[in-house]
Amino acid sequence: MALKILLTGAGGFIGKNVLKLLKNKGFEVHTTTSRNIPKGIEDTETTWHVVDLLDRYRVQNFIGDLRPDYLLHLAWDTTPGQYLTNPQNLDWVAATLGICKVFYENGGKRAIFTGTCFEYNPYDKVLSENSSGVPYSLYGTCKLALSGIITKFCEDQGASYAWGRIFYLFGPYEDQRRVIPYVIRSLLMGKEALCSNACVKRDYLYVEDVAAALIHMLNIDENGIFNIGTGTAVPLRDILLLAAKLIGRSDLLKLGALAQTNEAPMIEAVTSKLAKTGFSHKYSIEEGLVKTIDWWKTQAEI
Repeated sequence: MALKILLTGAGGFIGKNVLKLLKNKGFEVHTTTSRNIPKGIEDTETTWHVVDLLDRYRVQNFIGDLRPDYLLHLAWDTTPGQYLTNPQNLDWVAATLGICKVFYENGGKRAIFTGTCFEYNPYDKVLSENSSGVPYSLYGTCKLALSGIITKFCEDQGASYAWGRIFYLFGPYEDQRRVIPYVIRSLLMGKEALCSNACVKRDYLYVEDVAAALIHMLNIDENGIFNIGTGTAVPLRDILLLAAKLIGRSDLLKLGALAQTNEAPMIEAVTSKLAKTGFSHKYSIEEGLVKTIDWWKTQAEI
């Protein structure tokens, strides 16, 4: 009998890519959505459940009935322009703690939770799992507090778990309001893409590699916090220039058209801890951009 895995947030940016990679992994896959099943990812091999994860009693009954062996918890509100300060971050802390508790109470074997590089002090530049936790946003503060609580709970219970701190990412299904899809979509439609000078350096990883890292973490025996990134920060402007070159519309990319925001100059992950477990990313930035551009070309509005 196949082991059951519960994937929350399967309709989101990362979740859709995780769902694709979970195929043929030997799991009985169960996913949750608070609304209708997202278009384009219907799958007869996956069982979808309509569950409001912020409803504590519904979650308790649902997981109690399902009794999954594994949990990969991605669900959170990450609406661009809102998520950093959204008071609902507090609701997701409470919801995640409830999900964690009831999962292990019902025989759960291993859980993977997702954090963020925003848990760190962004001005430390190069960030290892031991770097100082000085978040500048409510979102980062909530994720950092949650990672500490879950770590202590799992250690006390002798439970198998991992917390993946995800750095910057791009790829199919990303919200079109974010900078990389905004530029790609604009250029594909023959429109100018207005940007700042984009001089900041960021550790960007193609989303399929992020999904692969999370699935890899399901299958290792090590507990704890793991950075998920490439280990190399690159100027954002270089990524945008490369995307414009690949599309063949460098003339439409307008760097410096918008004011530069006051952001940390560089954010880079130390990824040696995850690498020691046998994980390495597959795609270069250029390879990821090619796949992302090709995906956007298939979308009806382009």
